[in-house]
Amino acid sequence: MLTVEKLVLKTGIQFERIFKAVCMEDAVKILEHQVIHIMICDIEMPGGSGHELLNLFYSNQEIADLLCYGIEGVHYEKTEDGHFTYAKGRTDNPFLNNRGNMPNQFIAHVWEGEELDYWQQIAEQNETAVQSERSGFNFDYSKVEAEHREVVNIYNLYKKILNNGLDNQEECRERMLKEMEESGLRLLLKEEQTQYEAWKRRKL
Repeated sequence: MLTVEKLVLKTGIQFERIFKAVCMEDAVKILEHQVIHIMICDIEMPGGSGHELLNLFYSNQEIADLLCYGIEGVHYEKTEDGHFTYAKGRTDNPFLNNRGNMPNQFIAHVWEGEELDYWQQIAEQNETAVQSERSGFNFDYSKVEAEHREVVNIYNLYKKILNNGLDNQEECRERMLKEMEESGLRLLLKEEQTQYEAWKRRKL
């Protein structure tokens, strides 16, 4: 009979380390101190359940901090006023830009330069935000697949330049849009608008 560990290894995916927990308490200790990319757990386990373990991703601040910022002393350190900042000797944090995708970033600490009630402000903005009328619409680009591919490739080429200020922003944006238009951007937008109007009529 294959164990879970052997099943994982059989996938051929390379892992730096595999942590094993025999009970809920062991699992919590691992989650609070190690960056875990994939977790496999039983529904029933000694000392708790898989559901309770998953709930910790939404309710445990230490786990939220780990997911949002990494390991203390390695990826970040705490400041005296309650913020998190880069760990000594580091000028980057590989987790920082992805914290908005975590299960519950709202219970995590805030990064240096942000107000201490930053997450509360974000939550309030989310509550009062006006939902886009396009919410729920999905564009099927199969009819303009070649144009879509070209436009996406151009965007990906310029994205890092624009996001990091590596060139004159206005001139760079103009070059990008010119190349996109030459590659079929207007046809792409026309097809998307046609599909959107049809979708909106079906909603009425």
